[in-house]
Amino acid sequence: PILRLILCAPIQLKMNSVIQMLSHCSGFRSYFRDFLRASAPLRLGEYVKISRQPSEQLKDALQLKNPPDKLALCEAMHALLRVLWSGKWPSVAPHAFVQAVWKHGGLFAARLQQDAQEFLNFVLERLDDELRPPGRPLYETSAILKDLFGVEVQNEVRCDECNTVTKRTEPLLGLVLSLPEGNDPNETISLQACLDMLLTAERLVDDNRFFCDTCNEKRDATKNIALFHRPQALLISFRRTSWSPKLGLYKDKRKVAFPLQLDATEILVDDTMEEECHYRLSSVVAHYGVS
Repeated sequence: PILRLILCAPIQLKMNSVIQMLSHCSGFRSYFRDFLRASAPLRLGEYVKISRQPSEQLKDALQLKNPPDKLALCEAMHALLRVLWSGKWPSVAPHAFVQAVWKHGGLFAARLQQDAQEFLNFVLERLDDELRPPGRPLYETSAILKDLFGVEVQNEVRCDECNTVTKRTEPLLGLVLSLPEGNDPNETISLQACLDMLLTAERLVDDNRFFCDTCNEKRDATKNIALFHRPQALLISFRRTSWSPKLGLYKDKRKVAFPLQLDATEILVDDTMEEECHYRLSSVVAHYGVS
């Protein structure tokens, strides 16, 4: 269905596109709309409270211009998805959701101009914080967000001198890829080239040598990256801010071509799953202009 949100200010237009993308992710919508509705009333994390309310009441609460100060983003997201997918109204102006973003949003709390990727990161990180059980470390991703979008990035560095292997695993909600070097702004790069750049072995030499704990000094080394866990939906973003001696800090505007079907069987390692892993493209958010 076509879901209409009335969000018109520049920062709110970015909210609109990200909310539309998340709402059309079936796993995300299934949890934040259907599961929470079926399980209500319930409490999540330390202070999220989902109450049992009809969509008419949720719509009225969303459109309040002075919502409760303690409204959690998880509650606002649940209400917004319920109203959007009810099919009862042609549009909704979710003031309460916007206020929840401004209250909890860090950079967004100041109502400054930010881009869509930053807003997506904020939404997922804030929901992750709210859903994390009390007492769990901040670096541990909540189970639901990990299942939906979680990818574990394992950095493995092997020292040339002593062959000691140092491993570090970082849980992420999606991948952020760099673009291969290039000078032609009209060049089109493939998604596979960006993935290959991430997964290709990197030599750590000269000024970039690795400090080996076994040798207790800097050594030449080889760094490899492996990706673990196959989430329900794979979020891919691109680093487009670059620097060169000629241009200084600039935005890389080259286009990235991506397939409608991505075979991630060899990209994402999951020892618990033997079958192939394929993702179907469902949404694209493209931010144009300055932020």
